[in-house]
Amino acid sequence: MGVVLGPTIGGFYQFIATVMQPPSYFVPASSPQVTYAFNFALQWVNTDLANVPGLQGAWTIYAQAVYNLAADTLIAWQPDGAEDPIYKDNQQYWAWLRTKYNVLAFVPGIVQSTSDEGTSSSYLLPRGYEGYTIAEIQNTKTPYGRNYLGIAQSYGTLWDIT
Repeated sequence: MGVVLGPTIGGFYQFIATVMQPPSYFVPASSPQVTYAFNFALQWVNTDLANVPGLQGAWTIYAQAVYNLAADTLIAWQPDGAEDPIYKDNQQYWAWLRTKYNVLAFVPGIVQSTSDEGTSSSYLLPRGYEGYTIAEIQNTKTPYGRNYLGIAQSYGTLWDIT
């Protein structure tokens, strides 16, 4: 019989290696940003999610929420090393991810319409976004942030935790 796995820094290293799959030259244990991102997520994610039961030997919903928020944060915070090679599109890996997910740009909502003349666009704020903080809007940019938000929004409704 195994133990249900809550969030640990070692578990986050495993998440980085198996889920995020950065280039092999990136060693999570040697990056302080990994620890900072994990610590931030551990402090931010609602600990009531730890009450959701899980299978032995598997990450709990709480651990998955922490790891996904930490991964989203890591993408925003992790600098590339001076010796890191170019990964894609003439950018190093972490810079490429930030560009790919448009992490550094402010986006006030979902694009509702665009036009060709004068390159304009208008934004729509969907009902689900009405209560979002700026941080939560930022989380929608990466798949890890969206996974975290999906878990966080299910708090109280899916598991009836109040």
